[in-house]
This record gives sequence, C-alpha cells and structure tokens, in this order.
Amino acid sequence: MIAAPKTAADYADRAIDCQFAMETAFQDLARRAEFAGWTEDDVSAALLELARSHIKGIIADRKTAVDLAEADKQGQPPASSVSTVGGEPRSEVITDA
Repeated sequence: MIAAPKTAADYADRAIDCQFAMETAFQDLARRAEFAGWTEDDVSAALLELARSHIKGIIADRKTAVDLAEADKQGQPPASSVSTVGGEPRSEVITDA
C-alpha cells in the first residue's frame, strides 16, 4: 500500500515523501522482475525508460490541454482535428471508436 501525501496542497518535502511512500513498491517491482530472470541492469534500464515515457506522456497531455483551451478561446477546432480537402480547411469530428 502506498501512503497518501500529508496534504493535498504542495509542501516543502512532498517529493521526498512521495519517494519514501513509493520505495517499497518500487523495490518489490524490481525484485519481482529480477526473480523472473531479468538482470539488475535490465530492470534498472527498463524502470528508467518507463519513467521517461511516463514524463513524456504527462507533458504531451498538458500540451494537448493547453492547445484545446487555446483553440476553444479562439472558437476554432484544435489543429489536430483540422484537415484540408482541395486546399480548403475542413473540420472533422474526432470520436473514440
């Protein structure tokens, strides 16, 4: 079980508290991977790349949210949903299938 932060608001030791709260689960994950046959180096590299990918995903999500808010302010569809047909812009509705 991972402990919750002391408060929802930001505070000086929040990052350190988060690391401490996650440490046991993190070490357990690494041990389980090693027990499955992965080397310590394999596991360390994989965990680092997973963390980097996680950060990149967060950044992309935040950029998308900003882009959508900006497009909404301007009364335009987001750039990712505009295409051209015969050189003329055409809005498309993007839906999840």
